[in-house]
Amino acid sequence: MQRKVISALLAGVVVLQAAMVVPVIAQAQEKPTKISTVTTKNETQTSITYVWKTDMKVSGYKIDRYQNKKWVTVKNITDPKVGSWKMTGLKSGTVYKVRLYKYIKTKDGCTYGEPVVYTTATNPPPVRSVKISTGKTTADVSWSRPSNCEGYTVMFYTGSDKNAKQIQLNDGCLNGLYLGSLKRKTKYTIKIQAIRTKRIDGKTYFFYSDWATKTFKTK
Repeated sequence: MQRKVISALLAGVVVLQAAMVVPVIAQAQEKPTKISTVTTKNETQTSITYVWKTDMKVSGYKIDRYQNKKWVTVKNITDPKVGSWKMTGLKSGTVYKVRLYKYIKTKDGCTYGEPVVYTTATNPPPVRSVKISTGKTTADVSWSRPSNCEGYTVMFYTGSDKNAKQIQLNDGCLNGLYLGSLKRKTKYTIKIQAIRTKRIDGKTYFFYSDWATKTFKTK
């Protein structure tokens, strides 16, 4: 009878010890969740702004950029309320890859979550040196072709741009176009935008330059 009681007590001690150990192991393995809803906004020729959903349960965020065939840390954000960052000093019309992840500070350093890899590109340079020679009902337009351009969007209109006519040029080697059937003695506005495409992760994306704007008047 005594042996059964002792065995039962020992079994209870083992169960109690196991129950106490399990939560400690689970806590040691805890790490931040993956960042969700990463997007970009306000891309320019030389900058990209990244935006993500914040998490108040973490200590901050870390951002690495892939350059020279390796990942390099470019930003360490220590405020979990911050949900955006602008990367500057970039080259126009160039693809950039970054990875973003959350981290939690611990006694032994930091615990990092799974990274999110995001790839996008800066905008191409704009069209420059727009020149226009007009006739009674025509306009001969020329411009300086930007580097690595693959096409153009051209808009021209009188008065408001709500009445604009749009022309799509899919040849980046072009550096001009001829407009006909215009109204005599009329002021026009023309806008030209350079386009460049990029293959990113198996998909084709379009990137647009700032508009080059010029006015002219027919004779």
